[in-house]
Formats: sequence, C-alpha cells, structure tokens
Amino acid sequence: MSQGGKPRGQWSRCVFLVLAFVAAAGSTSPAAKERLGGGGYELVGGTSEQFTAHVKKEIAKWADVVKRTGAKVD
Repeated sequence: MSQGGKPRGQWSRCVFLVLAFVAAAGSTSPAAKERLGGGGYELVGGTSEQFTAHVKKEIAKWADVVKRTGAKVD
C-alpha cells in the first residue's frame, strides 16, 4: 500500500499522469512554460521513487536551515 491506502501501482500511475500532464503543458504551451518557470518550477521526469528521494533530501536540507535560524510558520 502507498499514499492514501491505494495500491502502489495505482499511486504510481496517478503520479505518472500528473507529471506527464504538467510536462506536456510546459513543453507545448509557451505560456504554461513561462508561468511554471516564473514560479521557480523546473519540469523534470522520473519515477515516484526518485521523487520521494528528492523530497526527503529537500526536507533534510531545509530542516537544518529551520533549526539554525529558528524560523516559525505564521
């Protein structure tokens, strides 16, 4: 089981479809590509495992920053 109790295959398929849609919109629509790029987003491909590893890496990186600075959520 994976996210929301869905079988792993269903979750992977959902992630794939969302990423495929975003990548297609960014590659075929200059306006969409500009909006995504302007928001600081970078369109990349990969598996759900690669995405999970990336998120864990980002959490560790930013957790250290939050601890050192004492940042709080408003």
